Amino acid sequence: MRRTAEEFQRTSMRYRFEDPDMDTFFVAAMGWSKAGALDVGELFALARGIEDGDPESWTRQFRAHAELQRSLAADALARGRRRTAAGRC
Repeated sequence: MRRTAEEFQRTSMRYRFEDPDMDTFFVAAMGWSKAGALDVGELFALARGIEDGDPESWTRQFRAHAELQRSLAADALARGRRRTAAGRC
């Protein structure tokens, strides 16, 4: 049996975004925090700079965060702080 998009419900609870695809991915990203990804607070902070329904703003925000983390890691490595640097990557 084939279902329409309206028949699929990702979750009855909205976590951050009105856009259902963005909200689903946001929830997935929260689940990855335990595996060493961004923690939930970082995700919500990044989400403030994302325009709901605009995937380009999502990409820009996460790219800027990645560049910041790379810069902080390079700085820590230059100061001989290898463990700190590794935690940024």
